[in-house]
Amino acid sequence: MKRLMNRSLQIWMCVCAGALAIGSAGSTACAGKGPIVAYITAWSMLGLQRTIVWELPLMGMEFVAIKTLSGILMPLLAGLIASRIPIVPRSGEMRD
Repeated sequence: MKRLMNRSLQIWMCVCAGALAIGSAGSTACAGKGPIVAYITAWSMLGLQRTIVWELPLMGMEFVAIKTLSGILMPLLAGLIASRIPIVPRSGEMRD
């Protein structure tokens, strides 16, 4: 249970970091699959500049609110799903 809580905390941290596009959750920093997927998903879904410049003036506040709410939930789900998928390295590749 403690490991699952720790993994969920890592994924939420990467969701927040991806939303702000700060830092890096790369595999060189020994991050797991879940946090990396959550970071990349959040970064692509929650672009603040795109929201302010394009989506808010052209699409309206209702669209931005729905997109932001789904953009907060999707990285969490993607990170949790990715952390559950077993990845078997090919022969000759390094293991975690």
